[in-house]
Amino acid sequence: MTIELKEVRLEEKSILENMLHFYLDDLSQYTNQLKANQLGIFEYDSIDLFFTKSNLIPYFIKYEGLIVGFLLFVKTVKNEHIDYCVNDIFIFTQYRERGFAGQAVKKLFAPYPGTYYVVQLEKKSKSDSVLEITF
Repeated sequence: MTIELKEVRLEEKSILENMLHFYLDDLSQYTNQLKANQLGIFEYDSIDLFFTKSNLIPYFIKYEGLIVGFLLFVKTVKNEHIDYCVNDIFIFTQYRERGFAGQAVKKLFAPYPGTYYVVQLEKKSKSDSVLEITF
């Protein structure tokens, strides 16, 4: 089972926004910082930046032509120790435990070798822990 990593185009932004609602709902079980808005949905406040800043790149994770998840990638700016960040990664529930997230990250590492950081939320905590990884 091989996946494809495909950059999200501006005209596909609404698809990504729909997926972000599911992602943030999943993530809300690990933090008290996420709340649904008055319309009953979770909003990703900075999604527009991924379509206006050249160092932020959104990708769809595709399997057999279907979008099964996304990966939000950051090329860090003005940081001598960290080159990149996998900002967010999400796989729809029905496609989990197939190794798709791992494949997506590996496909990203090939064209972008360097030092990555990963932000991991601690369950029901206000603090984040940071892990640096070099590839």
